[in-house]
Amino acid sequence: MGGGMGGGMGGGMGGGMGGMGGMGGGMFSVPPEKTKVVKVATVCLEHGKDEPSPRIPYRLARLDAFSDDPVLAGLLIALGRQELPQRVAQAAAWHLSSGRSWQELAAEKIDRPGGVPDVSYFSHAELYAARRAVSILQDRAAKQASQGHGGRVRSSGEG
Repeated sequence: MGGGMGGGMGGGMGGGMGGMGGMGGGMFSVPPEKTKVVKVATVCLEHGKDEPSPRIPYRLARLDAFSDDPVLAGLLIALGRQELPQRVAQAAAWHLSSGRSWQELAAEKIDRPGGVPDVSYFSHAELYAARRAVSILQDRAAKQASQGHGGRVRSSGEG
């Protein structure tokens, strides 16, 4: 749990989306013919797709090739800055990009084999934090649109 989101999970959203959680500048160099393993927090934007697998080829794509929703863009910026926990961002992403209601997300279960009882995919705290994040991001997008930013979500570092 922790600060920022009005008592919800994570931090940063209520405080102007500041800080990168000690990530440094984000720049690095990979020499030719070398590889680098980089951990990146991601979310699925299409509920119901098969679970990720190393056997499935993935490609990076610009968000604007998938969606022009400034609220979704703001959510992904917050995730990239570590201002939201991944599971909170996942619930919010499925709500925004796949149209899943909060009730549907609350009913999601992880099917456990061998007669072990199923468990909820998202905790109550994660769903609360996701709803709060979406609300904050919707307010921010509306404010930016009314100020003539064309729905483009500005990062906290922009003027």
